[in-house]
Amino acid sequence: MNMLSLMYWGVGCLVLLSLTTQASAQDERRQQARQVVQDHLQALGNVRLGKRLKLDDLQSAELRKLFERCDFFVLRYPRYPVEVVPVAPLRVNNVFMVCDGKVSRVSEESELQEFFLQRFPVATDDSVKADGVRAWLLLAQEFHQDGFVVFGSPSLRTTDTLAEGVVEVTKDSGEGRLSVTMEFSEGKLSKVRWGGDVVPGVRRLK
Repeated sequence: MNMLSLMYWGVGCLVLLSLTTQASAQDERRQQARQVVQDHLQALGNVRLGKRLKLDDLQSAELRKLFERCDFFVLRYPRYPVEVVPVAPLRVNNVFMVCDGKVSRVSEESELQEFFLQRFPVATDDSVKADGVRAWLLLAQEFHQDGFVVFGSPSLRTTDTLAEGVVEVTKDSGEGRLSVTMEFSEGKLSKVRWGGDVVPGVRRLK
């Protein structure tokens, strides 16, 4: 192996080590964030996580890029075959965000709007706006989910000051669509409008 090959090999090893270290740090932070949510649920009382009631990770490339200091989880109370009644103040569908070690919860679009207006980064180009639409629709889907609804891929459109998106419910899992329009002023998210609804399909459970 000549000197140039050794140099490239060394650079490759350093890059691999850096990526491995970074992934390990992210995994550790996520585990800590999960514990923060679990402690929060325990403090509410009568919230027993188990086989039916689970705290699931909610991840996407868009969420990681836009909200790099936050981790997302979803807690959904099952409706089928036997409904589990949520413990107040929880709802049927709950999205938890742990940002800088502090936990917050959203269960509807008006609460999600506040989070986006506070946390959304400056949109330096259209790709950031498009990521914002995808991230919103991903999170908003959880508010209309019964565990069986399937959503398709979103349709997007961006301009200098707007970003819009629509996602449809796939056939056989239900009916409906969700939409969002984001307005930007000098790259800063200034307003969010949303719409749509979801009607679950017939649930034939074994």
